[in-house]
Amino acid sequence: MEFWSEEAFQQRVVARCRELGITPSKLLAEAGLGHDTLKRNVGSRSLQTLEKIAVVLRWSLAEVMGFNDRIDRELSAEAFAAAERVLAGLPRAEQNRENLVAAHAWIYDLLVQRRREGRLTDDPTARREIVRAYEEMLVASWGEARAAAASGKE
Repeated sequence: MEFWSEEAFQQRVVARCRELGITPSKLLAEAGLGHDTLKRNVGSRSLQTLEKIAVVLRWSLAEVMGFNDRIDRELSAEAFAAAERVLAGLPRAEQNRENLVAAHAWIYDLLVQRRREGRLTDDPTARREIVRAYEEMLVASWGEARAAAASGKE
């Protein structure tokens, strides 16, 4: 099984550049790398080079390497605690495992996206405010969905 694919690496990097609104040339310049760095075979790139790319892309080294399906335990724990609070704010009939999983996934995804965008603070107080805002949005959206379903039944 081949873990490295030069084509997949280049596609990941170019796609991420597009997400961030930068060109691959700008990525390389900001990382202090040569203009041909993305054209070389991945086997010839050092770990330091990949780390420099990761910093500019606001990715982990694992994401640059294509292993982006790893769960961040700290963010997952935050999202799980928030999901439990969300469930507590729902009617008893909706306090179930399925909604707990959905709330966790939704909050976790938002936190990961915010981190990728460089907008996830390390300040605990500010971070709690962000998570609480996500909780409130999620509870409100469940309430809106219930209201829409109720009005459709009438």
